[in-house]
Amino acid sequence: MFYWFARTLFCCLFTLTGWKVRGRENLPRRGPVVVISNHISLWDPIVVGTALNRRVYFMAKEELFRLPVLGLLIKGLGAFPVHRGRADLTSLRRALNLLASGQVIGVFPQGGRGLKEFRQGAALMAVRARAPIVPVAIRNKATRWPRFEVNIGTPLYWPVGSDASLAKVTREAEKAVSRLLGE
Repeated sequence: MFYWFARTLFCCLFTLTGWKVRGRENLPRRGPVVVISNHISLWDPIVVGTALNRRVYFMAKEELFRLPVLGLLIKGLGAFPVHRGRADLTSLRRALNLLASGQVIGVFPQGGRGLKEFRQGAALMAVRARAPIVPVAIRNKATRWPRFEVNIGTPLYWPVGSDASLAKVTREAEKAVSRLLGE
């Protein structure tokens, strides 16, 4: 309930600031999905979660959960902690369980804000769960208020038995986000 209230609130706010969302129809209506996005600001999880028509469970750096108010808030929105820089099997199991129940996982595969190479965690989850990856690209038109442009790409699928190595899946996903950004 809290998730949908917050989503509605931010949808109103972003509409007032003139945000644009393209490609909402590309998100599968049901079944497991791994959503990946570039990461440019602290707004990104809110922007992606508001742009999509399904609830998104985000993996968030564990340091955020240590902050008293923010930790409770993001936990209430369905985020769960991931320890960056090492294999976090607890977070991976949580993500795979959510995917097994048909949910949407949100991941910023750059591992933080900025232009970094994508890490392979999102590919690992998608391949193991046999879930499509939906690429999302965010741009922030810096004005007095944040004005976002969100482009949601078509799902990327890897057939069972294909030669989809994690490196290949990661490269394809990274290329899809770059195309959406117009790079």
